[in-house]
Amino acid sequence: MRIAFFGVLILVASAFNLASAATKNEQTVLVKAEIFYNGKLLSRPQILTLMNEKTSIQIGDDESKLDWQVTASNSSLLPAAVDAIELDTILEYTKDGHTFKSAPKIITEPGVEATIQVGSSEGNTLEIRVTADRK
Repeated sequence: MRIAFFGVLILVASAFNLASAATKNEQTVLVKAEIFYNGKLLSRPQILTLMNEKTSIQIGDDESKLDWQVTASNSSLLPAAVDAIELDTILEYTKDGHTFKSAPKIITEPGVEATIQVGSSEGNTLEIRVTADRK
């Protein structure tokens, strides 16, 4: 009798954990960004995405194109910042046959702007200013 009862407790606890995980994964995040190339504003994209789901946008044409992928998740890297949002991003900018690609990981508190700037050996810079809010 004890073994069956223990099994039921594990099943109930597992079901509760799955329901909690589903709720966290279905939470939406609004990610707003300003993207600059060599100091020039390229775009101000906004992405509404589900937690832990890769979302992407593409802006531009054959001569000048910006691809941006974002996956938002609850950050486990900063235990002190319980509400922190982690953004795994891939940013690719192509202009005149030259491509600049970066894949920064950004961790920020909800509503607080985070900025990252990366450079190439040719002296080009790509800057991302981003905020993320749970909805």
